[in-house]
Amino acid sequence: MVSMIWMFLLFAAGNALSEPCLAVGEGAITASVLAASVPELEILDPGFALFRAPELGIRRVISARELNLALRRNAPTAKTVDPLVSVCVVRRSRRITEQEIRDAVVDALTASGTPKTDATPGVTVEVLDFSARDVGEGELRFPPQAPSRTDDPRTPVVWRGWHKSRSGQRLPIWAKVRLSERVTVPFAARDLAVGETIDSGAVVFRESVRFPSPSRSPAAEVIGKVPKRWIHAGETVLSKDLAPAAAVRRGDAVDVQVVGGSGSVFLRLAGRAETSGSAGQRIAVSSAFSKRMFQAVVKEKGHVLVTFDPAPDPAPASASAAVGSGSRIPRRHP
Repeated sequence: MVSMIWMFLLFAAGNALSEPCLAVGEGAITASVLAASVPELEILDPGFALFRAPELGIRRVISARELNLALRRNAPTAKTVDPLVSVCVVRRSRRITEQEIRDAVVDALTASGTPKTDATPGVTVEVLDFSARDVGEGELRFPPQAPSRTDDPRTPVVWRGWHKSRSGQRLPIWAKVRLSERVTVPFAARDLAVGETIDSGAVVFRESVRFPSPSRSPAAEVIGKVPKRWIHAGETVLSKDLAPAAAVRRGDAVDVQVVGGSGSVFLRLAGRAETSGSAGQRIAVSSAFSKRMFQAVVKEKGHVLVTFDPAPDPAPASASAAVGSGSRIPRRHP
């Protein structure tokens, strides 16, 4: 008798494994999905969630006992499912394609500030190898910055990313790619000192194929800036090594405008810059009349602003007295 029961169970399991499985999406398995194989479930609401979908790569067999338990809980009067009936389900999946990898790499380069086109000028993406794995519904992502340890565009890099499902689950992926970018690169025509304003004669521009990097300066972003470090002749000029040129330099005569919170000008006076700064930066300025120092914001070359908020005060001081004497001015900087 026991042997007959085992034979029956093995026979039922063999039938379940030989049957094609239903491909289901991520999340819950609804009544409508199973009703095609189990008509007794048609009594339930089509969108009613019965079971959880299996994980990727897992084959699940839903037995008649599980189906009848679900029916008794939700439709007690429904017809019972035949004990020999079972339903095999698997998660719907697909194999990652080379085009998906290329698109995800291009999106990551775009996020890092590198041109998106595969045409010249721009970035060429050559996919050499990648994760050959099945994934469910979702999208591929790579971090914005490629893991480059070389400036040689002929050297492949392994870029590690992830596949993010609709529920937020992440599966690790990788891609071995070769990236190159054809651009106009600025090189120092001579040694460039710290703080020296770069003009058209200080750099030369050459066409070059390089590894993509947003830290390298396009030609239009070099002229008029100043190096933050010593740049030797023949060296590539990088945007991370440059800063905006100072609009006001230490010792410059400046026009000081004292304005209210509404933007109206209270007064103007002559001053002298005690520190250097570019537009938007705060610098120290001394009054040409009293020689007292105060803080001001650089507006443009030769012009600085002091914002004065005329709040009620038991012993108010005028804007001119405060600036002239060096007293602290209540300020609200933009």
